[in-house]
Amino acid sequence: MILILILFYIPHAEIDSALVCLNLEREAINFARLEWLETSLILPVVRDLMRSPLSGEKYAEKIKKALNESDIGLIKTVSEDLEIYVEVPEVNISSIDDLISVVNNAGKLCREAFSSLTDREELILLASLPGRWENEDFPEDDWLNTVLLDRYRLPFDTTGINEDTVMSIIQKVAYEKIMQSGMLMVQIVEKTSELIEKIDDSTLPMEFETEFGKLIIGSRGEDKYENIPFIIDPGGDDKYVDCGGAIGLVDSSSGISFIVDFAGDDIYRSNEIVSVASGLFGAALIFDFEGDDLYHSSHYSIGCGYLGFGMLKDFKGDDVYRGGIFSLGAGNFGVGILSDIKGNDFYYTNCFGEGFGSTKGFGILSDLEGSDIYYAGGAYFDTPLNPNSFNSMSQGFATGVRPDFGGGIGFLYDRKGNDFYNADVYAQGASYWCSAGFLIDEDGQDRYLATEYAQGAGIHLSYGFLADLKGNDHYFSAMGPSLGEGHDLGCGILIDSSGNDWYSVSGGMGVGLHNSFGLFADLSGSDVYNITEKLGIGDANYSRGFSGVGFFFDLKGEDFYPFGRGDNNSFWINGDYGIGVDKNSEEGEEEIPQREVPDFSTITIEEIFEIASEWGVGDNKDRVKEAIEELSERGKEALDYIFSNKISTKKGLELRAIEKTLKGMEDSLLIEKYLRENINHRDERARKNIFVFIGELEMKSLSDSLISVLEREGTEKLRRAIVYAMGKLKEKRSINKIISFLKEDEPLKLVSIKALGEINDVNTIDDLFPLINSESVAVRSAVIQSLVQFDTLIVPYIEKKVEKDFHCELLLIGAKAVKKDSSNCRERVKNILFEHIEDSDWKKREYAARGLILLGGEDVKGKFENIIDSEESLIVKSIIRRYLDMKPQRH
Repeated sequence: MILILILFYIPHAEIDSALVCLNLEREAINFARLEWLETSLILPVVRDLMRSPLSGEKYAEKIKKALNESDIGLIKTVSEDLEIYVEVPEVNISSIDDLISVVNNAGKLCREAFSSLTDREELILLASLPGRWENEDFPEDDWLNTVLLDRYRLPFDTTGINEDTVMSIIQKVAYEKIMQSGMLMVQIVEKTSELIEKIDDSTLPMEFETEFGKLIIGSRGEDKYENIPFIIDPGGDDKYVDCGGAIGLVDSSSGISFIVDFAGDDIYRSNEIVSVASGLFGAALIFDFEGDDLYHSSHYSIGCGYLGFGMLKDFKGDDVYRGGIFSLGAGNFGVGILSDIKGNDFYYTNCFGEGFGSTKGFGILSDLEGSDIYYAGGAYFDTPLNPNSFNSMSQGFATGVRPDFGGGIGFLYDRKGNDFYNADVYAQGASYWCSAGFLIDEDGQDRYLATEYAQGAGIHLSYGFLADLKGNDHYFSAMGPSLGEGHDLGCGILIDSSGNDWYSVSGGMGVGLHNSFGLFADLSGSDVYNITEKLGIGDANYSRGFSGVGFFFDLKGEDFYPFGRGDNNSFWINGDYGIGVDKNSEEGEEEIPQREVPDFSTITIEEIFEIASEWGVGDNKDRVKEAIEELSERGKEALDYIFSNKISTKKGLELRAIEKTLKGMEDSLLIEKYLRENINHRDERARKNIFVFIGELEMKSLSDSLISVLEREGTEKLRRAIVYAMGKLKEKRSINKIISFLKEDEPLKLVSIKALGEINDVNTIDDLFPLINSESVAVRSAVIQSLVQFDTLIVPYIEKKVEKDFHCELLLIGAKAVKKDSSNCRERVKNILFEHIEDSDWKKREYAARGLILLGGEDVKGKFENIIDSEESLIVKSIIRRYLDMKPQRH
């Protein structure tokens, strides 16, 4: 096969130029993300991508290259990214006897993979895994919770089994043996054509016995197979019923399966879970070389590796793939691959598929040629946030298990054809929680349709990447974060290399939302950018006291910005660290009917708390709000329940419910009593929560207790929570200790910077100023945010630093600090800015212009009008022109 490698062309030079405008260097975007977490089982490759967001291009190229080369090489490559190191087994298959011997060896490898598990541990896995991916709000799928116990009549009490127990057992499995088993079967498949040629057709069909079940070599006519583990079919329109799945652990003769079909329009159908090239505690493989085929199966199917290995490869034909949840190239603690070489194909999965990966799993869907339709959804609604849209979690999507376990890698690769990607929530090169999702489309006029969290979106500490290299494409996501947007310490990237494209989203396109990295780059073509929200098109906001980074680039073509958020041949800066470059060339909220609020007098405190901890959005706003109010009114009863049952929670919604409940209570002395009594709680998570609540409630009477804990040895893991509280309490006695943390790891440093700004003691200004030279944009922006909080008190320091230790950010800090001031401090800062607006250094002029825009006034307008014609820098001129609302000249 001739392989032409096409790079995605992340515009590195343009990014570096934009960073210069922000007075940053490349290292600035590599700030701490996953370091905030205590989550385990995060893949090293995910850590690398999060640490260095621009490295996604090279990583995607590596996987794409493996997909275009050998199947053995692909399995080895993705296994290594899962920290599974496999030696490729060498085999010699020149006869049926050799083939049977290799089958037996493959089966034994799968069996050995689980040999360290006890009988009880095996039963726990059989009982627990099938139900892990079903939606608990969708009772129609509750049968998955006991399906294997029922099918094999295995009596087992599942009470008391939790996620930690299951995960500890899973980690005892020898994954390399499962992958070796898969590699053996690939080699079997590669040799079958030679064996078939040696067999007289008149002797077909033939049957053989292996240690792991029956092997059938079928006829060249129409054959029907039911529940046969090993099949080689020379031709004909065949039917496969409940074939191609491998479920290990059940008995000694299960755990592997393969099907090789050389020709014919075939049907692969099953209503059972784990079928059609899917391995659960085992390895399964299907190669179909020719024909228009139908693959129709239930959950965990069609190239699924779930604590196992599954691979389906279809070489030719217009095919239909339809699976339930966790299907069409899905991997969790294993590898799932669906590869289609040629044909116009249709892909359908309910959820978790089409290139989906979760914890220590790699899921791939690869389609090399043909105009294809991808659909993901139709089963589980995304309640309560988007109650009319489905959860998709597919099409190059990956997720972890929040908050305890990292995720995997989801990869969708389409090389050629006009394709339609149809999904709702979470899809299309997106990810959630310590994972990485990729969608790479090399050629064709493609359509991307989604509702939210899609199209190069990294959500909650994860990495999302979408690259479309050629064609006039349409991208639509009803809501952001989407289209090259990171959210909550995430990284989101969208690259479109060529074509006249349309982009539409409420908010997105190169946005670093809540401390994230966002990159959007359209390299060529006349494009349309439609956005309706304030945050978007090269933007970033502040959260946790520091900023994210957002880049938007359009590098060629006559473009259209319907709402004036950008312009041709222009440059703009949004916030402090959002930047847009174009080269060459509120409506009232709809009234939503609310759900009925229950009679709280008839339900338990536990039930009330459960309602209070739901999403208070959409039709559930009133219900949640009144549940929280009911808890606040119940006072001691609610406190007893919270501190006995929920104070150690990690769940964000429960923490929010507790905080609002406490803030709504009138008896502050009673709250203080419970917090004081539990400040030395045996559970570390409880203590962290308590410290945060003390800060949020501004319980100054508990300051002494916090200081005591902070000074204590062995409380390093509690420092961030305590420092956070000290800032909220404005506790000056802790200043020296907090200043010492400015030399610690970045997460603690950032919290300390924020706290010093909140404490607002001018004696700390000299300690904060040196950090403005940090290489980290997170640290630098946090310092800016903190210094601004000193308001007019910062002005003398600004005047001193401008004279002796100049830094561009000083101009912005001064302007922000006095923006609302009416004293002479405002004029003092303005004079500094007016002085630097005519400096010979364009970067100083840039920051002076940005500062003057913040302060505004007729004097600023007059100054800008006087200098705009003589301004030589396109960057500075664009900033001024935008303020004056003057359109650039078009040539």
